[in-house]
Amino acid sequence: MKKKYINTYKLSYIKSKFNCINFFTKYINKKIYLLALLLIISITPSYSQWQEIKSINISTDNLSLDEFGHIYYSDNNTLYKCNEDGTKLKSYSNSFLGEINSYDVSDPLRLLLFFKDFNQIVFLDNKLSELRTPVSLDDLNLYEVVAVCASHRGGFWAYSSGNNKLVRYNNSLQLEQENYIITNKNINLDSVNLIETSYFLILSLPPDGIFIYDGLGSFIKKIPSKNVNFIQSEKQKLYFAENDKIQIYDFKTAKFESFELPITQINSFAIHKSKIFIADNKLIRVFSKE
Repeated sequence: MKKKYINTYKLSYIKSKFNCINFFTKYINKKIYLLALLLIISITPSYSQWQEIKSINISTDNLSLDEFGHIYYSDNNTLYKCNEDGTKLKSYSNSFLGEINSYDVSDPLRLLLFFKDFNQIVFLDNKLSELRTPVSLDDLNLYEVVAVCASHRGGFWAYSSGNNKLVRYNNSLQLEQENYIITNKNINLDSVNLIETSYFLILSLPPDGIFIYDGLGSFIKKIPSKNVNFIQSEKQKLYFAENDKIQIYDFKTAKFESFELPITQINSFAIHKSKIFIADNKLIRVFSKE
């Protein structure tokens, strides 16, 4: 009887150990499954947050929107202004100045066009009529200019790669601000961007980074982003395309966030009322967050 009791006790003990091991095995397997699931979710692009709501039948690799939602795009030496459905409203061209290198529509009553080949800029009103004769940057002793934008205080900002200088001229074409940019890298001049917002002046010099200044041209900080090819701003946020992702920098919190869209290449984009307009050479695709 004593031997039988001991065997029964051993059997119960072994069974208890086995159940305990089985429980922990299932527990660990469940934890591994949950961790794997979280890892998959974290590396999966969050396409579901942004949905394509429409496309606009405009074939271009560049675009911009003004505060009223008008769409602008250029084709060689012509700038087009369209409504939100892509219907052309106005156009401007100047065959004597060559191809339009860039344009700034941040002020819809005072557009700025930059003709890099002839080193000249043109100011237009909301009907795309010239506000003044074209401005020759050569006459202002500005050479090798690669980026220009309008200034909210009148006049314009320009970045010269020849002497690595950022300058602002007023409406009377008088020099009011001059900053020298310190950079130790070979700048990709084809990807230089310059914009002014209500609060900041932003100069993108890839691969060195994005230089941020206040409205008076005083340096604030540099964002070390290397492969930026396009920048935009809305409200207190900076949007820029880098490695086929949209990166967002919040000026208030100094924090970043990023997201992907189901599109392989982002040539240029515009932000308007929390919608993203992307030019992909064939169409303008419009995305909205759920």
